[in-house]
Amino acid sequence: MAEKNQIFVWFGENDWAISKQILKWIEVFNSKYGDFNILKIDFEEPGQKNKLEETLKNAMQVDSLFGQNKLIILKNVFTKKLEKNIETLILESLEKLPETFFVIFSQRGNIDKRSKLFKKLNSLKNSEVKSFDAPKGYLINDWIRKQVQQAGAQISNYAIDRLIVLVGNDLWQLETEIQKLSNYCQGREISDKDVDELVKGKFNDNIFQFVDALAAKNKAQSAKLLSDQLGSGANQFYLLTMISRQFRNILMVKDLKENNTVSSPEFAAQKLKLHPFVAKKTWQQADSFKKRELEIIYKRLLAIEKKFKSSSWSPQLLFDLFVIGL
Repeated sequence: MAEKNQIFVWFGENDWAISKQILKWIEVFNSKYGDFNILKIDFEEPGQKNKLEETLKNAMQVDSLFGQNKLIILKNVFTKKLEKNIETLILESLEKLPETFFVIFSQRGNIDKRSKLFKKLNSLKNSEVKSFDAPKGYLINDWIRKQVQQAGAQISNYAIDRLIVLVGNDLWQLETEIQKLSNYCQGREISDKDVDELVKGKFNDNIFQFVDALAAKNKAQSAKLLSDQLGSGANQFYLLTMISRQFRNILMVKDLKENNTVSSPEFAAQKLKLHPFVAKKTWQQADSFKKRELEIIYKRLLAIEKKFKSSSWSPQLLFDLFVIGL
């Protein structure tokens, strides 16, 4: 642990990396001072609001019973605008923070850097402000390979591509799947067949197949693919999100191609921060639709989302009507 910094502000989309960093601190601190000196406060925890001020006061004060050292982890402080008394309490506590106290602010996603609290934290000499970005594009390949190596295994490039297609850049699920695959293969190289056999994907080939079926005007196949997904237990909102995301990708690629902005799937992947495999498939699908068709499809997908929330119609029926209406 760094000696010069007492206050740490860690934020960004890579909550996996933030959580791992916090876990390291907890392990070191626990080994030195015990877990009584580690305090966690989640500002989004149900029922926390009524006792937040008292909890913060207790956390920030020196407790002679358990020693002078404390690690205080404040999660989701920046999610909503703080009440004035809470903001003042935090600011005043930081001003007179004992030298043996360490405070970590943990926030998933971006922070409003215009807020009074952030400006103060960023100006303190004993603070570290760091953004944790999620790996994208080819960087996710390197991340997977490194995690596999740490698990004592090896993985083929084809298997990495399959894993990304199925899971995307969800680092939490990727970590779980990598451990599962490493244990299953027991020293031999993880193959794409192993991935297909063991990994239940978030973004799987059925989405690509569904888009291809729509492009081919094969309504029966399109409806069957959606029905199979719902029948396998896929949540309707999740399924709709995945389909909408792919058509949004196709629209963006279509614009790039029509404007001659990029000349290959590889450049499109860099421009739109898509994984190369997804960019290649999207590049091909963009030629199968007219731009006006894509705009209509995307608007209808947005309309389905509203009906999910406001009507009693079944997801299966709404998806069937969507396909029939194209």
